[in-house]
Amino acid sequence: MRQKNRLAIAAAIILILSFLQGVSADRSDATEHNKIIDEDGFEVNWLITEIGEPVEIWIDSISGVNGSEAHAIDVYIVTSDEYWDHFCGGEGNQFADEFSPRYSKEKLQISELPFHFTYTPTSDDSLQLLLDNCNNQRESDWGSESGESVDSVQVLYAIDDQTDELAEGVATGLLAICGGGMILVCGIPLLLAVIIIVLLRRRKQEVIVIHQQPNQQGYQMPPSN
Repeated sequence: MRQKNRLAIAAAIILILSFLQGVSADRSDATEHNKIIDEDGFEVNWLITEIGEPVEIWIDSISGVNGSEAHAIDVYIVTSDEYWDHFCGGEGNQFADEFSPRYSKEKLQISELPFHFTYTPTSDDSLQLLLDNCNNQRESDWGSESGESVDSVQVLYAIDDQTDELAEGVATGLLAICGGGMILVCGIPLLLAVIIIVLLRRRKQEVIVIHQQPNQQGYQMPPSN
């Protein structure tokens, strides 16, 4: 009976590993998103990162919503502290702190799309991708000059971070443990690993549309993902 349990666990882990190994380190490994960002709004995505391992971002298209005209947006990579410094209130606002993102591509024009960039983390700070569709406190962002309107836009983009690598690491660790014959120890961790991997893979495959309400006071809620 114990031998059958061991074989079943080993087969399950091998199946998980073979599933993960089918993903290559290119665009096919990326999470795709299709999101509407309202006027004077922004969108934030948490990134799973590792020091020295590059994160790749693709901005595929920016289009208008409900008759609005497509226009440039600002793209940032920020830490948690930098996220809280970001302020949709315009430059010169007395309540705004200095906003200094780790990476910035401001006034990303429609003519530059599709746009691809790579960012390599140099610290263990948590990082987020911030797509800005408002006039923030920086003088160089879109909306800071006369004639630069800020209307609702729909953005198609993709993120390739360390999500798959995290899932594969969990499965590999369990394979090493279970290879030693620790059947009772493997049971619950294996179940948890399967759940985690399924959730991570669903995150890779889902296309999510979120309609974010603008905030007229400049206050921003923390990122939800």
